Amino acid sequence: MEVGLLRPFACQFCKQNFHCFDEFKKHLHRHTRRNKLVLGKRQGSVSFYQRVCRERWIDHRHSKYHVRSETSDNLYRCGYSHMGFLYYSTLKEHITTHTKEKPYQCDCCQKWFAHLSTLKRHVRTHNKEKQYECDYCQKSFSRLDHLKNHIRTHTEGKPYQCDYCQKSFASQANLTRHISIHTEERPYQCSYCQKSFALKQNFNYHLRLTHTKEDLYQCNYCQKEFAFRGHLMSHMRIHTEEKPYQCHYCQKRFTQRSNLTSHIRTHTKEKPYQCQYCQKGFTTSSHLTRHIRTHTKEKPYQCHYCQKSFGCNSDLRYHIRTHTKEKPYQCDQCQKSYIKRSHLTSHIKTHYKEKPYQCCYCQKGFSRNYDLTCHIRTHTKEKPYQCDHCQKSFTTGRQLASHIRFIHAREKLFTCDHCQKKFAYSSHLISHIRIHTKPFQCEYCEKTFSGKNNLRDHIRTHTKEKPFHCDYCQKRFITSSNLTRHIRTHTKEKPYQCEYCEKSYTSKVNLKLHLRTHTKE
Repeated sequence: MEVGLLRPFACQFCKQNFHCFDEFKKHLHRHTRRNKLVLGKRQGSVSFYQRVCRERWIDHRHSKYHVRSETSDNLYRCGYSHMGFLYYSTLKEHITTHTKEKPYQCDCCQKWFAHLSTLKRHVRTHNKEKQYECDYCQKSFSRLDHLKNHIRTHTEGKPYQCDYCQKSFASQANLTRHISIHTEERPYQCSYCQKSFALKQNFNYHLRLTHTKEDLYQCNYCQKEFAFRGHLMSHMRIHTEEKPYQCHYCQKRFTQRSNLTSHIRTHTKEKPYQCQYCQKGFTTSSHLTRHIRTHTKEKPYQCHYCQKSFGCNSDLRYHIRTHTKEKPYQCDQCQKSYIKRSHLTSHIKTHYKEKPYQCCYCQKGFSRNYDLTCHIRTHTKEKPYQCDHCQKSFTTGRQLASHIRFIHAREKLFTCDHCQKKFAYSSHLISHIRIHTKPFQCEYCEKTFSGKNNLRDHIRTHTKEKPFHCDYCQKRFITSSNLTRHIRTHTKEKPYQCEYCEKSYTSKVNLKLHLRTHTKE
């Protein structure tokens, strides 16, 4: 292979070129003493001074690098792409991106690498060698640059500042990633599908996972493939149930360090990410990004099935599953499947009757912290979600979203094939279709029902089972809702309040009947 190797050192006086830096330095001596590179003392260290351009350096290597950069026309050139490099070793590494040559092999796993330095880093993943230790917390790292970035989390040193918004970062990589938000520049384009990326890491990830399928890491349990070893290791903990990161406040354990960091902030109340529009604070940068889009109305993620757009990638991913009918999370007890892992986690608790979250007002238990938070608002009358169109407030974000879609946007994407009724949510459509199909049948009398819960309650009329009993009078009930209504006759609680006249009721049905006296329906 023919590669152009030009002389990188050019004399400023006679334009003669030199291949070796030492020869170049001797040549400059022959012209004049005033314009040579001289050694001098500065604050106890040696500095190199170039009389031609008035620059100084701490060591000799930096001086050599500067001279080469000043004579940028005379570089080591790649015969394939004609890119220039300051060093021959850098050129050799670059050429392997064209030839796909990988001369360095790992003795442990036989994987091949293009660069010796990459092989050395890889070998440390086998022998668990982490030679760089943090003096603050004794955490170890396999690379020096990783240690330096980590130390800044202790010293709060963030030397890299964004010129657009003055935000500071601990590493150059984080700053580069951040700047792409401002410039919207995406210099890395995929030659297969023309998709563009702001970061080279994301580009490589896309290329390997979607197109080339090269050097992928496969899970031994489910055969799922990953572009990076770190992603595989995080995934494997789902199968092994390993949780190496523990909270020192409550001893709760986590599979990933980032999850632990976010959790600790629930104890410290730290919210380091602040919205520039409303000054609201957030525990994670992803939550801030999602929140900012509620101000900017930006929805960069679009469904290729129905062209609906979303503010975050995870929402798009879950939405696409409503088209593909994919439900990857399955319950081991009853084989019911779910689109989201959080839905499966909530469902599993219904098998164990576990309700760890208790209301401080009425001692009612809940399987999810979110359900408890929403319930407490029925006591405090708090309605933090306000509609921008009519200023009406709601207890939950879901209620607000439903209000906007039904009342203002009038957006109803899902249509029933039986009666042509339209719905804003696919879950509402699925529930409605069961009114027509009634898929759940009683084994005693063959009566059919639209919901599994309705069937379960009906079967108890045959078995005479009444699992719910009142702590006040020991009376028993078939359903928990009947028990809840009964208990209110003891506690005199009336949680359902009319928005027109402030009158309260023990049940939602009674409130609806009352509302008709106002709306004249």
